[in-house]
Amino acid sequence: MPEQKEFIEHLRRNVDAKSGLYWDALRRGPERWKRIECVHPAAGISSPPSRGPFIVRVVSMWVPHISYDFTPHCPKCESNKRVDLAKSTWDKWTPPRVFGVSDYWYLDSPRYYCVDCPKRTSVKKTCTSFKGSDPLSIQHATPEVKLLFGYHLAKQYAVDEELHHYLTIKW
Repeated sequence: MPEQKEFIEHLRRNVDAKSGLYWDALRRGPERWKRIECVHPAAGISSPPSRGPFIVRVVSMWVPHISYDFTPHCPKCESNKRVDLAKSTWDKWTPPRVFGVSDYWYLDSPRYYCVDCPKRTSVKKTCTSFKGSDPLSIQHATPEVKLLFGYHLAKQYAVDEELHHYLTIKW
């Protein structure tokens, strides 16, 4: 869906530019980052609106170095001392889905780089890259940050705390 991709890219540009509504939401704290709604003004248009912008899904932005002043840990060397926050980039593909009890949304996080990682996969590489929402990186976070994350991750998707609780009780 092109509208979803445009919305995700718009969010990423706001975070990179350190401005806009989404930047403010990330800086305000844990209760604001989780679900950023897409709002499209429908007032004042003469023709009927297309359905595309109204079916854009919610996006959760996990950017711990902005929201919590927390540098994520490299999942390979388990340290955050070599992680270069200035080199963080966004992936080109659509972020993974998060499933809840009654809906789904996307979880987006930048890719971080551990410079001179002692456990890099190749001698030619100078750094190791990892997603900020990598399960091994989250494991090494402080207990406060782990609690605020609130998702259970798999390789291609995640489930929120409410659905995880529901499934563990029912099964």
